[in-house]
Amino acid sequence: MKAGEGRWVLLLLASLVYSLMLVWHTGGTVVHERLRDEIVPIDAVIARIATGNIPRVPGTAVFLTRTSGAALASQA
Repeated sequence: MKAGEGRWVLLLLASLVYSLMLVWHTGGTVVHERLRDEIVPIDAVIARIATGNIPRVPGTAVFLTRTSGAALASQA
């Protein structure tokens, strides 16, 4: 009943925030599903680095990820 008195703005903002969070969550799920096939165990990555077949550049890089025991396979 109070929507006609200006409360519609709050309802609009709430629906926009909900929509944004829903799209963000759905997108994250889709990306995770697509990348799941390209994830390799971290031991395999360390072994590949040890062979010296990976080009390296000086410096340090940090890649944040949700997985603690795997890494994304790169074709580079």
